Amino acid sequence: MEKRKVLVVEDDSLLRSLISEVLSGSGFSVSSAANAVEAKNLISTFDPDVALLDIELGAGPSGLDLGEFMKSQAPHI
Repeated sequence: MEKRKVLVVEDDSLLRSLISEVLSGSGFSVSSAANAVEAKNLISTFDPDVALLDIELGAGPSGLDLGEFMKSQAPHI
């Protein structure tokens, strides 16, 4: 059985690492990004089943912007 894929998008590196480790330890395949640009690149290659998005991602697009992008470009996530 293939593992479910989770994309973690969090600009705080420690929090991103902790969330990713907990999810990996729970049997998920995890990929992570520090910002919306990285996440958009990963969506096409990693093809996650679900995405966990931080709202405030610092300078640039927010987690809400990324959610809108996913809704239009990758509605299966």
